[in-house]
Amino acid sequence: MAKPAGSEIDPSSTENRLQSDFRYRIHTRRAGAVAHQWHYSKNGQTFGPVDGVALKQLASSGQLLPTDLVWKEGMPEWSSAEKVKGLFASTPPLPTQFTLPIASQWSADQTVQIWNPDTAAVLSVFFTSIFRAYIHTLNWRRLGEPARAASSMMWVRILTGVHAFILLVNAFAGVATGNANSNVSLFASCATMFIAFGALLAWYFASARSQVAFVKERFPNAAYTRCGWGKPIGI
Repeated sequence: MAKPAGSEIDPSSTENRLQSDFRYRIHTRRAGAVAHQWHYSKNGQTFGPVDGVALKQLASSGQLLPTDLVWKEGMPEWSSAEKVKGLFASTPPLPTQFTLPIASQWSADQTVQIWNPDTAAVLSVFFTSIFRAYIHTLNWRRLGEPARAASSMMWVRILTGVHAFILLVNAFAGVATGNANSNVSLFASCATMFIAFGALLAWYFASARSQVAFVKERFPNAAYTRCGWGKPIGI
């Protein structure tokens, strides 16, 4: 039986079509590869071609600088490398710098008026440690340290309680009136002195010492305006 006309497939024509497709794909790939080949210029010399991966490696290693020129097929002219998107890692903006006050800056602040904490220590010998603790509280407030002022005020209350207790013990023992037994009076006197001294040490190391150090650091050479002592001592 005869085969229908046109039903036969010419092997040669099929082979030719496949070869044509293959050549077309190869040409397309080569065209794309050429389009992605880069040339770069440094110090008046031209290098390349290199592909995009190699170009990025050159940029990462520092061999290609943002100011160097690059070109590839399709570009009208040479362009600086920094204009190639993604070639150089973007540098995040630097955070806003904040300069902490240094001692020399603080020392110029003559508007703060405080009492000398060391002088307050001397006067506390005559006016008890409550006086010095209260002066420290006022200083913290003027120095703009409300948290430390509150802590210092707590010590004012503690020291007031300690001195009130000492007065009660002395009154009970008859030390204040002179009507008590000498042994009891001696014991009460020693005990209250020990309590008062212990409270003074506790307050100094827990609170007072920090203000002395703070003032020395903030105002080198005691460069601050001193308040007078007439009002605090009632003169």
